[in-house]
Amino acid sequence: MRHHLVLYGPLHKTASDEYLDATLGRSSLQNIGLEWLIPAALMITAIALLFKVVHVSIGYQLLSFGTMLAWSFVMFSFMHDAMHVDGFWMENNRWLRRWFLAARRFHDIHHRELNDSGSMNRNFSIGFYFFDRLLAGSR
Repeated sequence: MRHHLVLYGPLHKTASDEYLDATLGRSSLQNIGLEWLIPAALMITAIALLFKVVHVSIGYQLLSFGTMLAWSFVMFSFMHDAMHVDGFWMENNRWLRRWFLAARRFHDIHHRELNDSGSMNRNFSIGFYFFDRLLAGSR
């Protein structure tokens, strides 16, 4: 919540010259805190056990875990942080500019949506507003 309410909260700018890391002074892997790492480790362990039970070859296991970890890093640790950095290179790229600025606008909604009691009731997404819209009707 430090990221959503203190550093990039509804009353603050959602972009700055550099990414403001909410995990400073806490146990983390780069900028990913234990609140994300522990469930991820449990899921990876469960998937590894499932792969062993159903006899998935080591090549497919490596491909699967490599893809999952790479995608997670790109979306959570790279693209999400980029949404909060002014002058990020995609902002100035003629092919990606329109998409990136739209994604940033939607991500800003992810930080600004508060209910009447001051709680964030739309905070499902990491880097894109799609999941906020998709899951908003399921509350």
